[in-house]
Amino acid sequence: MGRNSPDTPSQILGFVAFAFGLIALLLVCIGIGTQYWYATGNTSYITTSANFFSLCTYDSTNGNRISCTSRSGDTHPFCTLAYSGTTVTSSLSDCNNRLRNASGLGIIGIILLLFGVVTTLLMAIGLLTVAFLNFLPGILLFLACLFMLAALAEGSRYMPYNNYSANLYQTGHLFTMFALFLSAAAGGRISFARNNPR
Repeated sequence: MGRNSPDTPSQILGFVAFAFGLIALLLVCIGIGTQYWYATGNTSYITTSANFFSLCTYDSTNGNRISCTSRSGDTHPFCTLAYSGTTVTSSLSDCNNRLRNASGLGIIGIILLLFGVVTTLLMAIGLLTVAFLNFLPGILLFLACLFMLAALAEGSRYMPYNNYSANLYQTGHLFTMFALFLSAAAGGRISFARNNPR
């Protein structure tokens, strides 16, 4: 029978992976929840901002917010603004579908990231006692990376990312990849130690 608790280097890798995952979770939640994925404006003020869930307009003379409109049903206000002509009905429908899909994929990615971060912590402190369960954090973080990247790809089809909210989300995605690497390395070390007693 192998070791029951992880060795010190594996625990350090696990805790560092947990820290990267926690930072990623914070960045991704702030990024997806804030309004500025896409912004247009004049030289002084932003006039329009959007994310996967809503669109806001601002006064071009003083920068005060005029209105914010959330998506309703299958219609996203960004798509209605960008594709208002009658000749682009298929683009309007495709835009609405893609932004709806992007928001759903992003939320699923965040949920998987949360579970990956929690299981990484459980692995680092030694509560995942069955050797093969030590691969679960890496699998969850890998799936989180895939869903988060799919959200970025799906949304970028119609909404260009040019402001800080998208940058926060992309940085969170990068930190998720770092957490994945470190968590997988720690899980492999712990599983190997438990399956190969000295």
